[in-house]
Amino acid sequence: MEKELSKPSGITPEIQAYIDSLVESATQKISNKYEARIADIWEQFRRAQAKRYLPQSEKFPAQGCLFNEAEQLNDAPVDNDEP
Repeated sequence: MEKELSKPSGITPEIQAYIDSLVESATQKISNKYEARIADIWEQFRRAQAKRYLPQSEKFPAQGCLFNEAEQLNDAPVDNDEP
């Protein structure tokens, strides 16, 4: 909500136009600053959501030795003496 300021008397239209351009320029700079910040926050949110919900590989380096029972059974010597 912008507050309308009363304009002092005796200001020429050229000076008023210059003041208005300065105010508009400052407003545009602030607007661009906030738009960039909002874009950064959305990007952080998107990355956090992706990290949390996208499929992840559940492999880690030592996992190979945990789930190889079948390979260990195949490598074990077979006793043919058992009935």
